[in-house]
Amino acid sequence: SVDAIVLPPFQLQADFGRTNKGPVFDANYGTEEDLDHLIQEASRRKIRIFVDLPLTSSRTTVELVNAARFWLSRGIAGLRLTLDAHSSSLAPAQIVERLRELRKLCATFAGQRVVFWDMVEPIPRLADIAVSPYRRSRRTVAPVAAEVPQLVLDTRLAAMTGIDAGWLRRALQAEVSLPPTDGSTPVSVTDGPDGSRSFDRLGDGSHTVEIAKVMATVLLASRGAPLLYYGQEIGTATPPAEATGAQSASVG
Repeated sequence: SVDAIVLPPFQLQADFGRTNKGPVFDANYGTEEDLDHLIQEASRRKIRIFVDLPLTSSRTTVELVNAARFWLSRGIAGLRLTLDAHSSSLAPAQIVERLRELRKLCATFAGQRVVFWDMVEPIPRLADIAVSPYRRSRRTVAPVAAEVPQLVLDTRLAAMTGIDAGWLRRALQAEVSLPPTDGSTPVSVTDGPDGSRSFDRLGDGSHTVEIAKVMATVLLASRGAPLLYYGQEIGTATPPAEATGAQSASVG
C-alpha cells in the first residue's frame, strides 16, 4: 500500500515569504483549493502528502520558515528538503540552522510532521555551532534527534548500473549494520528524475522482468522506507524526455 505521495517540485512565488500577497504558487500547478482537495482526499485514504522545499528558495531562514508554515498549515504531512542551483550560496552552518528551525516548526503542529532530506549531499555535522535567526553561539553538545530529518535519502541502490549480487549485499549490509543517524530512517531508492529507470538500467534484455522483481523485493524488504518513482510500480521504461533529466513526481 502507499503511505505517502511526494509531489513533484513546485515552489511558492519568490516573494511569498516577504509579502504573503497574491497567488502563492504558479497557476499552472492549480489553485490553493486544488491543493486542499488533494490533501483531504489523500487523508481520507490514509495517504500523506509531502511537498518540495528547496533550502535556498528563500533568502533568509525566517522567510523559509514562513513558507514552510504555509505548507504545514494546509495539512501537508512532510517537507522534502532539496538544494537547487543556488545551493553553493549556503554555508554548512546555514544549512544546519535552516534544518533545525524547520524541525522546531514541525513540532508546533499537531500530528507527526516529517522532514525528509532528499539530497545526495550528507547533512552537515556542526555539533559545536548553535544558530538562531537572531544570534550565533558556540556549544559542544552533539546534535539531538530533534535537529535532524526523520527521513534521509539513501541512493546506494540508485547508483547500480547493472545487476550485481555483491553490490546489493554490500548496500543492504551497510543499511542494516549501521544504526539510523541521530534517529533518522533511511529512504531507499532505485529510480529518480536524473537518469535512466532501473527497468532499463539493470535489465539485460532477457531477464529484465525477473531482475525488476528482484529489485522490488530488495527495495520493499529493506530496513529503509522505500520510495518508488512514478510508474516504477508497473515497470515503466525510460521515456526519451526522462532520459534527459526531466523532473517528474515521486511516489513513496
